[in-house]
Amino acid sequence: TGSTFSTNDFPLVTPFQGLYIGGEEAFAAKLTPNCQVVWSTFIAASQNETGSAIAVDAAGAVYVSGVTSSTNFPIHRTVQATYNDFTCDNDGFVCKFNADGSRDWATYYGGWRAENPYGLVVNPAGQVITVGRTESTDLPVTDNAYQPTAFTAGVNAFVSIFEIACPSTPIIIHSTENAFYYDQFWCNNYNSTYNNYFQSDTCTLQLIAPP
Repeated sequence: TGSTFSTNDFPLVTPFQGLYIGGEEAFAAKLTPNCQVVWSTFIAASQNETGSAIAVDAAGAVYVSGVTSSTNFPIHRTVQATYNDFTCDNDGFVCKFNADGSRDWATYYGGWRAENPYGLVVNPAGQVITVGRTESTDLPVTDNAYQPTAFTAGVNAFVSIFEIACPSTPIIIHSTENAFYYDQFWCNNYNSTYNNYFQSDTCTLQLIAPP
């Protein structure tokens, strides 16, 4: 995974998303041990996206995390349905592709300022664990999170765990690192209030905490 500015010459193979929309676009690709492309795809919307971490499970499914500044990111079976960054920066995203390259789920993950999910692993139970940094004080958490609120403004660390459940209660762990303070310019597109969106159906993506 990573990002590209290439348009009609990016080497796509049976892509989930085959159309270059514009700007910097994230991509994911699955290769054989002999470096043959099994599938490859853009993961993008109208603004900029970058893939930052990738993992593969025992069934050959591929998981990608990264950042997006688009309000129309291609979500599916999502934990968070809206782009929540009101500072014109970026939210995190996490998505899963099945072994054949079809999309299983995709979600935003972020608050009113910037998120960067730098690391991603899949454990034997199929749970997707992401770690990264956030500048938000309203990152989606619940009351029984390890740390439900940020102690200080600035930059904090987070860890989150996602899984497909049928159904369960969304929970997020949130821990901090040393924070620093800073100023920045604000964008002029502050049109909506922040809301947490936890969609539910028979089987849906959920945020959970370890025992």
